[in-house]
Amino acid sequence: LFKKKCVIVRIISFSSYRIKKEILPVVQSLCQDVDYEVRGCMCNQLHSVARGLGLEATKSAILPELVELTKDEECSVRVHGLETVVNVLASLDS
Repeated sequence: LFKKKCVIVRIISFSSYRIKKEILPVVQSLCQDVDYEVRGCMCNQLHSVARGLGLEATKSAILPELVELTKDEECSVRVHGLETVVNVLASLDS
């Protein structure tokens, strides 16, 4: 189940519109999954999702999810979240 959920965000060759409409709701749901391993996996995938979404959607949809993940009850999720925040912010500067 864990691997199946993580595979979904590996399909990042879609258009920005399609990512926003079809993939983003699933990504947001997985970021709030009850399984901490799924949330941790999503942290690792959010940088790729952000690249596919573009600047404005990343600011409005991805960064709030990352903020919540950095406050997660599980330490490993918080660490992955912080690493991803650094990567996403570096990308936004580019």
